[in-house]
Amino acid sequence: MDRENQNYNLKVKHDFGPVVFDSVSNFQRTTSFQVTDLTDSLVFSKLTGLPPAFFSVPGADIANIGIGENTWMQELRLSAPKESAIAWTTGLNLFHTEVGLDGNARSVTPAFATATGIRNNGFTTDSYAAFGEATVPLVGALKGTLGLRATHEEKTASYRYRGVGTPGTVASYAQDLGLKDDLLTGRTGLSYDWARDFMTCATVARGYVTGGFPANSINNPLGKPEVPFAASTSWTYETGFKSELFGHRVKLTGALFFNDVKNGHLFVFNVPTASFTVATLDYQSSGGELAGTVRVTPGFEVFGGVGITRAELVNVPLGSATGAKSGGRVPNVAPVTANVGFQYQVSAAPLGLKGDFFVRGNYQFVGTRAADVANSFDLPSYGVVNGKFGWKGQNFDTYVFANNLLDERYEAFGQSFGPTTQSVRVGQGRIVGLGATAKF
Repeated sequence: MDRENQNYNLKVKHDFGPVVFDSVSNFQRTTSFQVTDLTDSLVFSKLTGLPPAFFSVPGADIANIGIGENTWMQELRLSAPKESAIAWTTGLNLFHTEVGLDGNARSVTPAFATATGIRNNGFTTDSYAAFGEATVPLVGALKGTLGLRATHEEKTASYRYRGVGTPGTVASYAQDLGLKDDLLTGRTGLSYDWARDFMTCATVARGYVTGGFPANSINNPLGKPEVPFAASTSWTYETGFKSELFGHRVKLTGALFFNDVKNGHLFVFNVPTASFTVATLDYQSSGGELAGTVRVTPGFEVFGGVGITRAELVNVPLGSATGAKSGGRVPNVAPVTANVGFQYQVSAAPLGLKGDFFVRGNYQFVGTRAADVANSFDLPSYGVVNGKFGWKGQNFDTYVFANNLLDERYEAFGQSFGPTTQSVRVGQGRIVGLGATAKF
């Protein structure tokens, strides 16, 4: 696979005294191209009992897939100064994305009939949102928070298919889809400052994710329309605390949460077509998080955290075609996650430079997870090491970074072809790069 990412940010902030203005502009471009062997000889040999050589004919089952995505985001915010008795913020958010998915595939394997042909699919999303939130003193050290976000969203999908003569597929198919949705989300909560360095809070939030269209068109090759999936809604309940101890040398935060999701968007592996589709399933999750930071010496900190999560499917119809059952685990949600790391910052003055040098490293652990909604098998736990080293001044910083420094080949996703045949997708390997940030 060849992949290229570009990400540009522009942040503007100005303090007008009674009000602070923020502007955040972002543009991202991602392009990728991959050549895929539709019939892996090891997987399909085990699945069918045929020798691996049967599935190793060069060019017999191959797909060329190109994906391009451009995303624009603009947000404007007005907020109260830091020391205001009432903390508030309000603003507008504009979002636009364009995705193009082009594919050209041929196969002599009947199971991949819906994967063959020439595809030119395009998708757009436009979102316009207004939001506001305020935290006001109520009684004594008790404060109340209320936030709302009103969003209008429009989505389009354009599917174009041309057949390549595969038996069972049509010569061509075209389909255009669109949807509009208006949604209101928000949260409310209470917080109490028990002491200057210790507070507790409780919040309730309403979430909403607009429905959409499948990126992978598996029905068009058969002369059938692609089917949109429904919107998802959620309620989130959370309570937690923040504290600073020993003269601000130790910081501790903790939280307990419960999520109730209706029509959650989950990926399901469709065995007959060997492709992924989106299923809307209800699920609930609950758990807790604890994180802490200790300043060992000036400029040197160690930090860590642990998370416990239980996520299970609920209200699943009996005999669901997805293979899911009520009480099953939500795929790719680890019951245990953890991280530990350090950060060291030292003056660059001994080298005759302004600013500071810094180095940061951390280890992230992810526990065993269910591979799919049917809980066919588990993905093993894994851990990755990340690092960052650089220099930062008052208005400029530059750094080198490495994600998955040790190039851990962990299993990120999985799919089951049957009781005896499973395959997995290896996660992102080592990434090394350069970065810089300028303020003006």
